Amino acid sequence: MMALPASLGAVPRPAASASGEVLRLEFDGADGSTTIVDTYGKPISRSGAVVLSTAQAYSGASSGYFPGGTSDYLTTPASADFNFGAGDFSVKAAVYPTALSGLRILVTNRASSGSDAGIFFLLSGTALRGLSWGPAAGTTMSDITGGTLMLNAWQRVEYRRVSGQFQLLINDAVVASSAVLASAIADSTNALRIGVDPSTTGRQYAGYMDQLVVRKG
Repeated sequence: MMALPASLGAVPRPAASASGEVLRLEFDGADGSTTIVDTYGKPISRSGAVVLSTAQAYSGASSGYFPGGTSDYLTTPASADFNFGAGDFSVKAAVYPTALSGLRILVTNRASSGSDAGIFFLLSGTALRGLSWGPAAGTTMSDITGGTLMLNAWQRVEYRRVSGQFQLLINDAVVASSAVLASAIADSTNALRIGVDPSTTGRQYAGYMDQLVVRKG
């Protein structure tokens, strides 16, 4: 297993009541395990060949391995916890991409068809991209791209909104930001998907993922 640089230590785990965390996947378990759980009890459904792997780990001894096939992804049901409105939010993970071509989806609750709502967090070639729809479904409110990602290496990535400004971060450094926007993100009634675009095939994330955390507020 590749050694983790000292500067990329484990993400602290604050109490949910204090942090606003609404989802945390730590991807801990035995090599090859198909059991992936959320710290706060949200059901996680696994599709395809996504498994826990000890071949790479950002924190602890294992991570989630996404082979990149069309059916390789995770889902958790739609929830008001993933409707961020006009407030602050954060979607953060450690990623180790094994492919950086085209669009590779990290997290989204966009629609499988029709007008989109919610958020779209992805790798766009070697860059990071975050998109949010609102205030009406199907209307793009913010679409930002920036930074340079590395192949076959761990890096922290984050898509967040802070006091109305959307930001992208790589290893805690802001690499893209929007103007300050007052509008609310359109509420989504769709499942939160990890590693796949429900609207377009061929955009699966390929690589390892660890310490996926979603915060609201």
